[in-house]
Amino acid sequence: MGRDLVLTFDVGTTAIKTVVWDAAVVPLAVHRREYALATDGHRIEADPRLYVDGLVAGAHSVLDGIDAGRVAAVCLTTQGETLVPVDRRGEPLGPAIVWLDSRAGREADLLRTQLPGEEFHLRTGLPGLDATVPLAKAMHLRASHPDVPGGPLLLLLEDFLVHWLTGRLVGNRSLHTSTGWLEIATGGYWTQALDAAGLTTANLPELVDSGEPLGRLLPAAAEALGLDTSVLVVAGAMDQAAGALGAGLSEPGIAGVSFGTALVVTAPVEPGFRDPARRVTVYRPAVAGPSLAVLFEPTSGALLRWLRDLLSADGRSALGYARLDALAGAVPPGSDGVVALPSFEGGADGGGRGAFLGLGLHSGRGHLARSLLEATAFALADLLDSLAAQGVPVTGLRSSGGGSASRLWQSIAADACGLPVTPLPFAEAASAGAALLACWGAGLLGYGEDPRGLPEITPILPSGDGRYLAPLARYRAARTALEPFWA
Repeated sequence: MGRDLVLTFDVGTTAIKTVVWDAAVVPLAVHRREYALATDGHRIEADPRLYVDGLVAGAHSVLDGIDAGRVAAVCLTTQGETLVPVDRRGEPLGPAIVWLDSRAGREADLLRTQLPGEEFHLRTGLPGLDATVPLAKAMHLRASHPDVPGGPLLLLLEDFLVHWLTGRLVGNRSLHTSTGWLEIATGGYWTQALDAAGLTTANLPELVDSGEPLGRLLPAAAEALGLDTSVLVVAGAMDQAAGALGAGLSEPGIAGVSFGTALVVTAPVEPGFRDPARRVTVYRPAVAGPSLAVLFEPTSGALLRWLRDLLSADGRSALGYARLDALAGAVPPGSDGVVALPSFEGGADGGGRGAFLGLGLHSGRGHLARSLLEATAFALADLLDSLAAQGVPVTGLRSSGGGSASRLWQSIAADACGLPVTPLPFAEAASAGAALLACWGAGLLGYGEDPRGLPEITPILPSGDGRYLAPLARYRAARTALEPFWA
């Protein structure tokens, strides 16, 4: 058959998804491996070997029963801001600093005095400079390694894994878009930011473009993965940018929405777009095209997992997601007056917490499940309104993430937002984007070619009967009314 397959790794915050694809960008096998992070106050870390072990386990799982000699290329997509300090040989100097880590609060405060908010947003596309931004963590790590001449080399997680695969110390521009040190317009390092943090380009990897061939597998990596050294490694992209590519978001109007752990909306915008309110994050795309405006609500699929686990806590009445869907489907729109607030992690604006309102003695598991589905759809409507207020109207949605498999959830979203919703054929849009980059880089497809025919997929249309006008108004009123209570 020759080399007609590609292997992708989507390295998330708590799990790695490994997929093997054919040249038509159809998944042949999928593996998911979860892992735990080490947390201690503001510190959230992981052993870098944890990620390498996840790649190895995933490759062996998806290639079981498949001729590994058919694999032409490997491509990664990862969380955007996790840092790995290494020496000049690429060997870790300590644990990976996970993107959620907020130890660098003091450094962030100092940097904000030198990099004003408007200028920072204009240059980087990021809404603000807080303790989670890699620039602040890099300043912290620079001071934490005084024994390293010139300071440590700072790799993002994908950079570190590419080095393990190929021996090259490179980073792709898409991945570095959320660091605070990349100038979004030029795709180069922002010298003023580096100076403010006491860094130079010698502390950072060479920048390359997504889809660029990076070289062949090193013998040790090839042996560990069960592949041979002729397999090409192709530069990937940050997960949000890869997801936009996988969702086919090529022009303004059609936005992507991920019903994963969090609810994430990604909308293509014209180059130069900026949000004066600095709520919207602007990312570079994986390949040439519109920039990406991103908004999110911290909880989405996490709510359904919480409810599933809560209702299954006694071990005698374990519920699957399909059963939760069925229970929710038996409850009418509006959940008989039950309103859920989805901000279990504090909400997109940092205020409020989760709640169920309007419960009665008649309320059951289905009311809780449906009200959570409706709450995330209402949160999505609010995110879309925020984009519209910044001159980014959305006329249709393409959905991904685990929740996109629920037709009920997608129908609720279509009705609540008044927009057609098209669930993607494979829920993991970021993995699909990495597969396209791998196929292009390896020459299995012409650059820019996508054989999946996404525009031809029949969308779920809104009912148009206004069934969610009153429930949406109740949701918004409840969220507003409770803000002073949480404050």
